[in-house]
Amino acid sequence: MPTKEFWELAMYTPLLSLSCVGYICLISALAHLLGVSVTAFTWWHHVLLACALSEVWSGIFELGCRRVLRRLGRPRLPA
Repeated sequence: MPTKEFWELAMYTPLLSLSCVGYICLISALAHLLGVSVTAFTWWHHVLLACALSEVWSGIFELGCRRVLRRLGRPRLPA
């Protein structure tokens, strides 16, 4: 699950934009896999999807970002 500290810092970086684009792609991909048009959902489908998927997507995105940032932050040995 996402942590408050990470997203407070990510709010001021391009990570927020990347997360939003990924979230939209996730919803579109799920609708395509299920064979449902995104516009065919009723309003309460959107509310339920937004609540559940935003938490899951935020956690997955944070985990991936932390792994990449940790790998980039390691000191490199001189060649």
